[in-house]
Amino acid sequence: MGATSGAGKSFAANNIILNYLCSGEHINPLYHFDDIRDLLTADKYDPPLDLNGKFNASPDGAQVFVVDIGRSYQGLAEQFEDSQFIDFGVDATFSLNPFAFLVRKIYRR
Repeated sequence: MGATSGAGKSFAANNIILNYLCSGEHINPLYHFDDIRDLLTADKYDPPLDLNGKFNASPDGAQVFVVDIGRSYQGLAEQFEDSQFIDFGVDATFSLNPFAFLVRKIYRR
């Protein structure tokens, strides 16, 4: 996705990711109902939160991986119980680069 700064790339991507995560057999895209009484009494604009203030969701639609510079998706990751946000800072002991550990050899003639 490419556009100028402030054009809404992160906003659009967040919505796409949320739709993938919440896809599946859901009445409400944020959580499952165990009983029809729960469906009748639920407020779809106020989804249930767990004790940590996260969505008490059981998304069954997709697994999403995002590589981001600027932490635009950290807030989205924090809303789900089973998500991970991994920071690739300067002190990281791992890399996504499959060639990171290759050593350049100089051959002299």
